Amino acid sequence: MTARKYGPICTYPGCSRPHNAHGLCSPHGIIMRNEGQLRPILDRPGPVARSASERFAQKTSPLPNGCIVWTGGKTAGGYGMFAPLTDGEPAKVMAHRWAYEHAVGAIPAGLDIDHLCRNRACVNPVHLEPVTREENIRRAAAVKTHCPHGHEYTPENTYVRPGTVHRHCRTCAHDQELARANQKNARRRQRRAELKRGA
Repeated sequence: MTARKYGPICTYPGCSRPHNAHGLCSPHGIIMRNEGQLRPILDRPGPVARSASERFAQKTSPLPNGCIVWTGGKTAGGYGMFAPLTDGEPAKVMAHRWAYEHAVGAIPAGLDIDHLCRNRACVNPVHLEPVTREENIRRAAAVKTHCPHGHEYTPENTYVRPGTVHRHCRTCAHDQELARANQKNARRRQRRAELKRGA
């Protein structure tokens, strides 16, 4: 069994880093080139531990209208996501829910947090209110004045299915039914033509 061979170490007093060039380790060599004289290498401090509140605040940005928007990661729907990294909390939570719970208090069971400002990225507790799911949907729908195809939600052009709170556009429903009927009639005409040719 052969003895293990150790390479030379840095010649700076007290340094035990491996030798790199000119009798110095790599860090001392850089100091010598940049500063012209050697000095002890200061240990780099590790990351400063920050509380969840401090980390949360660093991911927000205030707007002139009073909203405090979340600048961190968001869901596909535009809601902020936050990782508290504290015991007793899930790995990730909705940023607006975390903001409300830590500024106001616990959210009652079964309630959603409604954005009064209608800005999903807002985490300002003043703009948040716990409401039922039905009320949350009703408020969101009330802001929309037109359907996705541009038809206005008027009393004559709107219907709500029993037991739901979602509004539906009568014009869109009529256009869809007409398109289905035209497609069905086109298939019938094609079938009749094929049968006629085969006769």
